[in-house]
Amino acid sequence: MSKLNVKFKTLTPLWTSNAWGQCIEIRSSSIIGSLRFWFEVLCYFNGIVNDNYFDNEGKPCEKLNYKDFQKKLEDKINRKLKNDEEYNIEKLTDEILSELGISLPSRIFGCTGWRGRIKIKKIEPIEDYCFGNRLNLPYAIGIKKDNGDKNIIEWRTKNDYHQFIKEKYNGDNNNFKKDWSVWYFSDPYFYGKFEVTFETDKTIKDAVLIPLLNFIEKYGYIGGKWNIGYGRVKILNNDWDKDKTTFELSNFIKSVKNGKIEKYEDFDFNDIVENINNENSKEIGSFNDLLKIQNKILILKNQIEGNFKDIIKELIKIRALRRKGHKEDRGDNNERHQIFGYNNPTEGSKILPYIYEDKDDRKLKGGFISITGILNIKGDTNV
Repeated sequence: MSKLNVKFKTLTPLWTSNAWGQCIEIRSSSIIGSLRFWFEVLCYFNGIVNDNYFDNEGKPCEKLNYKDFQKKLEDKINRKLKNDEEYNIEKLTDEILSELGISLPSRIFGCTGWRGRIKIKKIEPIEDYCFGNRLNLPYAIGIKKDNGDKNIIEWRTKNDYHQFIKEKYNGDNNNFKKDWSVWYFSDPYFYGKFEVTFETDKTIKDAVLIPLLNFIEKYGYIGGKWNIGYGRVKILNNDWDKDKTTFELSNFIKSVKNGKIEKYEDFDFNDIVENINNENSKEIGSFNDLLKIQNKILILKNQIEGNFKDIIKELIKIRALRRKGHKEDRGDNNERHQIFGYNNPTEGSKILPYIYEDKDDRKLKGGFISITGILNIKGDTNV
């Protein structure tokens, strides 16, 4: 097994809650789950997995009969030993999983009957860090639904929030929610630096994990609450290869037919990402391009800059206006809920606030990222 120590710095709050909805530690299951989600998205957009990989709710549905796997592995090893042939246990494992119809994401991250091959051995906060509300975020922000200019109101504390409902709506929470769209900034959250020790085999480390972490730094999110911009991180390792953007999937077997082995093709994640505007533009005029349902990750950058709270408030306001415009122009509630999200039933937004560090001036700036292409998956997928 090969270890990989990666140091991260949060660009936006990191939220990895437990079963009680509390964020009091950085949970490995949340990080692994995020890595898997983004790898699945990339594999789906690249044609490596198709609808058969997902169930009707858009979730992975593969199962492995481990007894069958063990028997096949023993048989292959015995044949190698009998013929005095050398063998690589990792390659034999990959070959058998392919024969049993287990997809590449499940081979790497696990499925029913199979344990994932990327593990986290340790997570350690380092240097200056905080589980709390270091960014002094409000309890919640709200936009009145019939307010044309979409001015945002901020409730500093939970008490302020409930006092507002009491005074304006006589404590009637249902009537309040009919009038207001509200976003809650949960705390404590993690903000600062932390180090993760990954453990996997060398092939997966070089071919999948490193480019996947580079994708996360550039475009992805970890943890939860992506809908309010949480989960953006930066890699701090001095010796890190940030230029490694190619998934070397030719190291893995796609299928074995009549003794003939077919392997996957390598791909560069930048080929699946499309920037849809001039990065120097201050306008969000291309927002409608984010609504296109295609097998690409769409990025819309602009020059909204400042601290996290200022940026996310502006992005939420823009998205609320666009959601309202979608309702007025198209009137398709189902499509709107799938694209912009919905609370009952829970439907994750496919257009997320995208907060990044400018490579030139190192300032935080904001835009949007769209993964509406996952709506092509039967049953779609929640974020």
